[in-house]
Amino acid sequence: TYSAAAEESYTYAVCAYNSSARILNPTSCAKGAPTAVELLSFTATSAPGSITVGWETVSEIDSLGFNLYRSQTPDGDYTRLNVALIPSQAPGSPVGAVYTWPDGTVNPGATYYYQLETVDINGMTAMHGPVSAVAGLHRFYLPLVHK
Repeated sequence: TYSAAAEESYTYAVCAYNSSARILNPTSCAKGAPTAVELLSFTATSAPGSITVGWETVSEIDSLGFNLYRSQTPDGDYTRLNVALIPSQAPGSPVGAVYTWPDGTVNPGATYYYQLETVDINGMTAMHGPVSAVAGLHRFYLPLVHK
């Protein structure tokens, strides 16, 4: 932290990324710091045999992308769902974008919790959520038989 004057304070974080946009030394990056990504909404919606997670951004200035995490309890251990960083659709833009992630690896009838991590080009991250939904049951349609 560098203090320029009594009322000004700056915090810097040095982060290194590999070619998959993964932080090489996560302890060197500030977690939970504000990013330049502004979310309008973050939702989880039940669908037959799956859950659709969606989010919409208002702006994506300095946005690198997103990571999506899932747990079976709101305070439990969250597992990252995406293998690589979900890239920003509007990097550096004051305009936002809409994202959806269909999660078909759920058990019908079970409740799942999701957190969204925003990652900016400076390595700063912020967590959003959790949001939750109950995985929908599969629908089977049987033919109508008349006698």
